[in-house]
Amino acid sequence: MTLYLIFAVMSGIAKAVSDKLHFHWEHSIFKNNKLFPEWFWNPKISWKNAYKNNDPKQGSKFFGSQTIFRGFTDGWHITNQSSFFAIVVAGKIGHCLWNNLDYSIIAILLQSLAECIFIGLIFLLFFRKVFERKNK
Repeated sequence: MTLYLIFAVMSGIAKAVSDKLHFHWEHSIFKNNKLFPEWFWNPKISWKNAYKNNDPKQGSKFFGSQTIFRGFTDGWHITNQSSFFAIVVAGKIGHCLWNNLDYSIIAILLQSLAECIFIGLIFLLFFRKVFERKNK
């Protein structure tokens, strides 16, 4: 039960940070705070961290910086990704607890990671292909 609560709380906190950055950056503890450098936490500029010299026209900063490793390039993406992963893990732990199933936390973490990667690939397909207007 403790692990379930830890991951559920982690998910809620990460989601709160993600939304605070995205919708209320100007009124957050993250703005003008030496512990939270603006280049990483301010969503108005940090989204460019995935690109060479912070310029989308120059392409990816490193392999996967716009895809599989995008979640590590700025505060909004890392907290959004962390929230999603934690809620998937909490859901799996809850399922095992409530159904009296024996489980290994390592197996749950690996299965959750695989599911998040799969869902991420589906997201990229729809975000970049299906929902993209053909003639910009």
